[in-house]
Amino acid sequence: MVNLSVHQNGVNDMERKKKDKRIHLSTLHVMVAALLVGLVALTVSYTYAWGERMKGIEETASASVFEEFETETLFGEKFTQEELSKAKVTAFNVWETTCPACLSEMGALEKLSHNYPEGEFQLVGICDDLFDSDGNLKQSQLEKAQSLMNNSGTTFPHIIPTKEMEKFFTSIIPGYPTTFFVDQNGKILSHCSGAMSFEQWVEKVDGILAEAE
Repeated sequence: MVNLSVHQNGVNDMERKKKDKRIHLSTLHVMVAALLVGLVALTVSYTYAWGERMKGIEETASASVFEEFETETLFGEKFTQEELSKAKVTAFNVWETTCPACLSEMGALEKLSHNYPEGEFQLVGICDDLFDSDGNLKQSQLEKAQSLMNNSGTTFPHIIPTKEMEKFFTSIIPGYPTTFFVDQNGKILSHCSGAMSFEQWVEKVDGILAEAE
């Protein structure tokens, strides 16, 4: 009777091990399938993102928002595309009042704005969160931007974006700050996103000036 019980327990153990093995194999199959699905999804996502990136580059290259415009600085001075004739290359640094990275690099940008001979390079800021959802200029935001720039000590101009600029920025900018480099006719030569140190900015501008020769 004891031997029969031991035998039965042995059979049960074997069955349990086989069952556990089947469960483990089933789990492994599910994990492999999930991994394959994940890889496919990642590939599709990457392909889509790359396509959107290339589309953005094409849109940027063909954009004409800086070729003809009329607006004002944050402090009410007239500013048009004619200002672009003052330098071979103009950098439009697009920033927001709620962007810490934008505000933290203003010192480096101010230094950059004085780093080149007159007629070579100039810097212009564009505050991009001055309007409400209906497209109306918010006085409180304008005053906030004015205060921030007064406190930052920047002397280069900061302008209010035109409706065309605002629409373009919404469709193309991945994040703030973003900077567009244009020639004297307002044609976009290059653009970049993210804050940089003074040394990094100099390297970037030197390269663009060299290509613009």
